Amino acid sequence: MPVTFHVNGEPVRHDGPADRRLLAILREDLALTGAKPGCEVGRCGACLVWLDGEPVNACLVMAWQLDGRRVTTIETPPARRCATRLPPPAPCSAATATQAS
Repeated sequence: MPVTFHVNGEPVRHDGPADRRLLAILREDLALTGAKPGCEVGRCGACLVWLDGEPVNACLVMAWQLDGRRVTTIETPPARRCATRLPPPAPCSAATATQAS
């Protein structure tokens, strides 16, 4: 089943199985490895991407759900990220820096 969608502003056509996971499409077909495999059941958030501006776990999204949609990954260039109106990353405070060390 052919599915067309956009990844980081670029058009993509997927001709594979309709039940292929977005995570596999990103990592194996498009070589976008920012979304990481983790629990594979949507609990850990390692595979988080934005689908039409909403956060989703790529391990839970199937190819058939992508038709006409917009996927944004961590690999999106900063200028394009601003154009898609994604929230900016949280600023690093002194308290956060102290907790991380």
